[in-house]
Amino acid sequence: MSTQSKLASDETQAKRGRAFGKAAAIWSFLVFTSIPILNLVFGTGLVLWFGTTIYGRSARMGKDFAWLFAGAALCMFGFAFPAIAETWHMGFGTGWVLEVGLNLFVCLFVVGGRLGHLFAADAHSSKAVA
Repeated sequence: MSTQSKLASDETQAKRGRAFGKAAAIWSFLVFTSIPILNLVFGTGLVLWFGTTIYGRSARMGKDFAWLFAGAALCMFGFAFPAIAETWHMGFGTGWVLEVGLNLFVCLFVVGGRLGHLFAADAHSSKAVA
């Protein structure tokens, strides 16, 4: 009988947790921005949260606010895609797929990329806690 544990190491568990957290965040962003009424509510909350975070932590406020409002405008335009696609005789489903693609672009490029530095842990707060 083997004495080796079948549990993953703490480091492996932490890596799996971070990977799952990223995937869950992307999936929830897509769900909340692909349903029009949730897009309005979730988007407003996200803009308010990012706005206060940018104001409090960002060294380049102008660029960050520009990216925030560009991403918000793209998401707001995105839920018009199904109606636009319907008038172009492409079908509602095709428009919805385009909307999801645009929201995925905003999630990965704008929120995760250009505004991703706002998610970094604050050096002063981690030293104060430790």
